[in-house]
Amino acid sequence: LKNCPGVAVYADRHNHIGAQIYGLMPRRQQGREAAGALVLPLHEPRWQWQGYVAAEDLPHAFDPPDGLIVHANQYLPEFLGDTYISNRWHSPARALRIRELLSAKPVLCAEDLAVIQDDQVDVFARTWLPRLMAQRPDADLAPACLRHWSGDTQETTAALLFERWIDDLAQQVLRRHLPDRQAID
Repeated sequence: LKNCPGVAVYADRHNHIGAQIYGLMPRRQQGREAAGALVLPLHEPRWQWQGYVAAEDLPHAFDPPDGLIVHANQYLPEFLGDTYISNRWHSPARALRIRELLSAKPVLCAEDLAVIQDDQVDVFARTWLPRLMAQRPDADLAPACLRHWSGDTQETTAALLFERWIDDLAQQVLRRHLPDRQAID
């Protein structure tokens, strides 16, 4: 426990699963803006460390009701009500896809897990592409690879077109609301 924070996800031979935040987590005044960040303006008293969160108070999960713990470089939803540990945010798209694949079969074998590990479906793209296409009066003129794309990023032509489209949409929105230099950077 004498190291920087991390998360361990585990399963045991008794069919239990769990997750545990471990390490030294600075304790500061209450409030989500304090987060668990290690670098803050310590000249302000509200950011000064007040010791560390006790090991028994660190977020953990054991045998969740749905029988799944999915962690894909984002904070586990099971921990949202516990000690607030960070102000970092990672898209849950990969974790949502893993949860979807795990839930699709009641019993999984090693080959199934290898397929899940190698899966390349972008849930964000799969969700938003139909919505965006529905807003375009010329959607029938879009390349066929994009019109029928399932979000599988191994289909690189469609994946690249979608990524460029989203980037262009973001640039258009930013240019309407920010000075050019900020919108482009």
